[in-house]
Amino acid sequence: MKKSNRKLPRAALSLMLVMGLILPSPGWLAPVHVKAANNDNPPFKIDLTGIFVTPATGSNSSVIGGNIVQVTPNTTNQKGGIWSTEANKMDLTKDFKASMYIYFGDRGANAADGMAFVMHNDSRGTNAISPHSGSGLGVYAGQTHGSSKTDGIQKSFAVEFDTFINNNVNDGYFDTNTTKGAHVAWSYPGQAETYIDYYTSFQHRRTMKHNNIDGPNNGAQYPGNLSNDTWRKFTINWNATTSTLTYQLEGLSSVSIPINVQDIFGADQVYWGFTGSTGSRYQNNRVAFEEVPGLVNAEVKETITRKDGVVVDNGALANNGEELTYTINAKYLSGKQDWTDIIVKTVLNDHVSYVPGSMAISSGDGSGELDDSFWTGQSLAASIPNMNTNRNDVTISFKVKVNQVKVNTPVTETVKFEGSNYITNTHPVDYVIQANNVPEVTINEKGPIHLAVGEDYQAKGTWKDSDDSTNTLYYDLNGELLKSEVLDNGGSTEPVDWSYLITSDQLKLGENNLQVIARDGKGAYSVSAKLKIIVESPPAITLTDANREIPVDFGTEYTMSGSWNDLDSNLVDLYYAVDSNTPVKFASNVSNSTNKGEDINYQYSIPADQLSIGMHQVSVYAVDDTGRKSNIEVVNVNVTGKLSFMSVTENVSFENMQIPNKPTYSKRNDDWDILVKDTRGSGSSWRLTATLMEEFSDSQGHFLRDALKFVNEDGIETTMALGAETNVYEMITQDEQNVSINWESDKGILLKIDPFVYIGDYTGKINWNLIDAP
Repeated sequence: MKKSNRKLPRAALSLMLVMGLILPSPGWLAPVHVKAANNDNPPFKIDLTGIFVTPATGSNSSVIGGNIVQVTPNTTNQKGGIWSTEANKMDLTKDFKASMYIYFGDRGANAADGMAFVMHNDSRGTNAISPHSGSGLGVYAGQTHGSSKTDGIQKSFAVEFDTFINNNVNDGYFDTNTTKGAHVAWSYPGQAETYIDYYTSFQHRRTMKHNNIDGPNNGAQYPGNLSNDTWRKFTINWNATTSTLTYQLEGLSSVSIPINVQDIFGADQVYWGFTGSTGSRYQNNRVAFEEVPGLVNAEVKETITRKDGVVVDNGALANNGEELTYTINAKYLSGKQDWTDIIVKTVLNDHVSYVPGSMAISSGDGSGELDDSFWTGQSLAASIPNMNTNRNDVTISFKVKVNQVKVNTPVTETVKFEGSNYITNTHPVDYVIQANNVPEVTINEKGPIHLAVGEDYQAKGTWKDSDDSTNTLYYDLNGELLKSEVLDNGGSTEPVDWSYLITSDQLKLGENNLQVIARDGKGAYSVSAKLKIIVESPPAITLTDANREIPVDFGTEYTMSGSWNDLDSNLVDLYYAVDSNTPVKFASNVSNSTNKGEDINYQYSIPADQLSIGMHQVSVYAVDDTGRKSNIEVVNVNVTGKLSFMSVTENVSFENMQIPNKPTYSKRNDDWDILVKDTRGSGSSWRLTATLMEEFSDSQGHFLRDALKFVNEDGIETTMALGAETNVYEMITQDEQNVSINWESDKGILLKIDPFVYIGDYTGKINWNLIDAP
């Protein structure tokens, strides 16, 4: 076996549940202590005082807390054992059984070496132990070729729980024929024939017979990883008539071995117990005992009866609503010790219910009631007095009520008696709870149903009962019973209609919950049919301009206003929509008035970029915090474009010039700034006209007559006569809405100066006009 790192023992945590048992007088009813199973707490353990002892020398074993044997501690190169005392030997002339829990630590694949259950008549008695650790398991002879085959425990039988395979030069070849892994097998450790020395591959080896067979097909059991922090139950049964021992490790099949008592043990009385060992690898080997042969002989029984005293067992039928009496009895027959610290435990099947106040106890000391505090749900845990040949009969009884089941349901009841030195169970009691077909009821509509305030609702549905012709239907609204009525299906197994009118005065504003339940004559209730009915008071909204046509200039906002109210909601969201576009939430989570129903004003300006030229239907509405929607108010917004001057310079001028010797144009200065805005849309035509309203003249009374000219793009000159309107610019609007009136320097409006004019500063007056026409 190779060396490995040592693993420190893990700390164990125990959980204690304290229960008490109260009777009118006896003082033997002590509190019950139940601990959760873990490293230090197997499922069950009895007090080992006076029952088992450990070898005086050569053993590393110890007893923990008086009830757990640590065969080997969690360290290397250990061996140990525990044996029944002289007074507690197994009597092989009588049938007996023993049960215990064994624990192999939590080392997983690093565990070694294991334990063995051993029966023996070695002359060393309770000091018997093999000198060999490791593969010797504290019971076998040595594994070395040629060594003694008789220095193990003599006159013995063993069931080994081997957690390490010895199959190489370092670890020896004891397990050559069990190489599949951790294994369970039996053998005769004291017989020389158990050990086989042989020579192969230039090596001398020793192997041993598993199940007293040499070879790979020896029938050993392979339980997998034993060292996984698990307590496993191990039972032994001895049949004295056939001289057969049957053992079983939890999770494996039972194994039976006929044993020639005289050949193997040489006596009818044998010591029994456990040995174990570690090597360079290790594990924590522990044992706790549940039942020790001959220590306590007792008989326990559970009987279930009807009110008329008829026993319910072996598949008898019990009916819904029936009351049954459970009677639990223990009789002390004989034993080497009194039966002490007894706790009666049972868990009722899920289809019956304990009847409060019905539990009683009787013994040789008298009788009395037991407190219901010993019940936790369906579980009972109550102590009874210590039992012996004087107080040898104790009975606990209580009543249960049978619950409704949908199909015939087999149930099983058992009771466990847990004493400090003996633990046993009653034989199972089996009976069948007879089914009562549960009524069925439905509501036709799935809902939710939405109603307005003041509206009635006619609820309709069906009910069905295949084994009862009459049912009572209960109509419940918001937790209050409106009505119950008895209906008859005439023996039909098909659904039958029901109908019930719920009037508006029975419905509250908001959410209402209707439940309809059917109950048959045996007291079985259907599953509730449920329907949600919502009585709505949705928000109400007004719009100041509702149902009107409102003109709006293109490029400007439209401001809408109005009010809303809601009788039952805390918050609303306000929406508007332009035509069929996606609604826009323009106010979110607006709080309702403290006095719900009061009008709350709103105002919002729809951005100009959402209002193109033309007629638009603008709708506004509210949605409350339950999703209910208000009425919709609508206004028609007529967006129109317009042709207008954005700017016109009040004073414009022409260039100063000397009097020419021939007619010459005076060009415009840079102060001509005429800007036109057209919002009527692309393709709109317009023109600009100019009209000379006053002739150009100076302060001396001189005039420049017919001097104002308009020169078009083709250079054609037109005289702008006094009072005559002249087209000076034409435009078809495209994308740009703002148009600046610009002419080329030698085009547009010019002043033509003749050679014969007088020198002076001349002024005149021009009138500009925009015409919405081609």
